[in-house]
Amino acid sequence: MKSIYSQRCVRTLAVAGIAAAVSFNAHAGFFIPKDTTMVMGMITPTESMTEIAYGVTRDTSVALG
Repeated sequence: MKSIYSQRCVRTLAVAGIAAAVSFNAHAGFFIPKDTTMVMGMITPTESMTEIAYGVTRDTSVALG
């Protein structure tokens, strides 16, 4: 039973790591100037996406999508 739990834990950590790496790389190219709020959106027949980003410092921004 312990080996099944261990395999699930490793699989879960691997999936979480890949998801974090993909989302980090997807947002690495955007430049949001300091004290600026940007709203982006995309609508297709099958899906929609909205993101709000704010430039916290000259080199750092936060996004919610």
